Amino acid sequence: MTNFHATHLVQRRRHGELTCVVVRLVRELDDTLAELLLETLLGKLFMHGARGVVVDLTGLDVVDSTLTNGLSTMLECAQCLGARPALAGVEPGVAATLVDLGFHVRAGRVTSARTVEGAMTLIASDLERGQRRHYVR
Repeated sequence: MTNFHATHLVQRRRHGELTCVVVRLVRELDDTLAELLLETLLGKLFMHGARGVVVDLTGLDVVDSTLTNGLSTMLECAQCLGARPALAGVEPGVAATLVDLGFHVRAGRVTSARTVEGAMTLIASDLERGQRRHYVR
């Protein structure tokens, strides 16, 4: 089994009053790694009460159906916990491949920015405008 911590990073980050969980994907996922990553992400979202999740794809130049499906599942589950999803660092070729492979989040739209900081700023702005349509506290 691949060493999870050596290949992916899940961390809590603050942006003003906003707490986000940032997931940095640095290579393709297999089914086992995708499940471990999902469990880690959801645990951190719940433990920290994070209101946003940013998946950083910076430097990732190849995506496959396992990554695409895992990404959709991660963001949908995060929304179920009340977190606003965002992508960061998506290269044009990766964006086209994600769409070709059927990437979508059924519960709503996903914000996208060039950097993690930019994605966190967009999430904070959306939350300030009250655009969290899928979760009621």
